[in-house]
Amino acid sequence: MPIPLDSSNELRVTKLLSALSEYKASDLHFTLATPPNLRIGDKIIPIPNEEILNNAFIENIVFSMLTDEQARQFELKKNLVFTHTFKGHSRYKVHCY
Repeated sequence: MPIPLDSSNELRVTKLLSALSEYKASDLHFTLATPPNLRIGDKIIPIPNEEILNNAFIENIVFSMLTDEQARQFELKKNLVFTHTFKGHSRYKVHCY
């Protein structure tokens, strides 16, 4: 079961997922110690003005997007690729490392 977000983290998730549409990106990449990145065509670029990701981000935000099984897989393998539906209609691929 996904972990519920507080309002500030929920706004951050919305902002990150909105960047996918804004930049016409297909994938969102979360890698510890780097800012969130977007895949646009064959390039991976950082989202402008985003903070470098830390463990708290992974624990609070990424885990809120995962099912229980996905969370177990991520904890076991330390990486995961999954799809996430945004606002009930936009579906994106998310990569976590």
